[in-house]
Amino acid sequence: MVDYNYYIKEYNGQKIQSEELFSGLEKISHKYVMKATDNRGTLSEIGEAICAVCDVLYDVSGSEGIKSESIDGVSIYYESSRTRMLIHNTLKLFLPSRLLYRGI
Repeated sequence: MVDYNYYIKEYNGQKIQSEELFSGLEKISHKYVMKATDNRGTLSEIGEAICAVCDVLYDVSGSEGIKSESIDGVSIYYESSRTRMLIHNTLKLFLPSRLLYRGI
């Protein structure tokens, strides 16, 4: 998993201005990347992809993108087809093709 320091210094992230907000987006982004790579890859191979997906989720949150709710401590996330397409394209851009799970 990447931290806010990696996002700012290594990825040169500028969109997400709060470490707390980044932390929440990173957890979701990490799951997308792990699914896309079939749980393969080192931090140097997947770190930027995680940060890039964080930026996508940040851009679409509050619009038609990710919606979430929490019921009795269980969080549920809903995504639009546009959000799925943006994440898919971002993963293809940032991940080495050898890491991409063929089912993506």
